[in-house]
Amino acid sequence: MKILLVTRGSQGDVLPYLAIAAELERRGHEVTINLPQIFEETVKPYGFKYVLQQFDDIGGMIDSAAQNSHKFRPFLKWMRNVIDKQFDQLIPLLKEHDILVSTNSEFAVASIAEYCKKPLIRTASPGRIAISQTQPDHHPCHLMEVDEPDDQFHGQRHDQQEPG
Repeated sequence: MKILLVTRGSQGDVLPYLAIAAELERRGHEVTINLPQIFEETVKPYGFKYVLQQFDDIGGMIDSAAQNSHKFRPFLKWMRNVIDKQFDQLIPLLKEHDILVSTNSEFAVASIAEYCKKPLIRTASPGRIAISQTQPDHHPCHLMEVDEPDDQFHGQRHDQQEPG
């Protein structure tokens, strides 16, 4: 299966997708990762097929928001620009793939998947994924055992101590 992974944000968003890509490839799938330009040097050593985002300008949006903190219009203008660029870049990419897997922070992916008539899986980072900086020959993160849902420490690592 040809899978398109789309993520952006910080290392906490991108590094889990590198682990997902590694596992999907291990299982025989063809994976392409669409990620922010600032992570190009991070992804290169893993050897994954990747496409850098044309729409990743979170830094520009933050700078604009800081300069215009009393105004909402710059954020809306930024969001509109991101959505337009997502359509421009992701529609041709998704047409080459069987399924889209995306973080829940991508504005236009639901509409893009519907337009391309492709399945969409949206993800959120659960408490059970621990991030660690590792060498490229290791996964960038690893899954940790978590307590059962009825446990009072649900979502915490087993080796975490209760605060207090």
